[in-house]
Amino acid sequence: GETTTTLLVCPYVEEWKAFGPFRDFYEEDLEGGSTFLEDFDMKIVAFHPEYLKYGFSVAAGDRIAVANFDGTSSSATVLDEEGGVHPED
Repeated sequence: GETTTTLLVCPYVEEWKAFGPFRDFYEEDLEGGSTFLEDFDMKIVAFHPEYLKYGFSVAAGDRIAVANFDGTSSSATVLDEEGGVHPED
């Protein structure tokens, strides 16, 4: 089948106004977005307006997950936080 994207906005859920409770709901109740993956072949991708406040930075030694093209993920350890950074970009 074709990939379809649907945007669902929930601005009136009081508990989700702060990023922490929203993140907890996503990670625990929605199983990091995978709760409907097996039954419905549907992955949930989270977005929160305060997400960028927490940044995208990594440090040497951090464990990260990298999404693979087949829908699986691979874990890795950051060896150099400057690795892959191109100042001219």
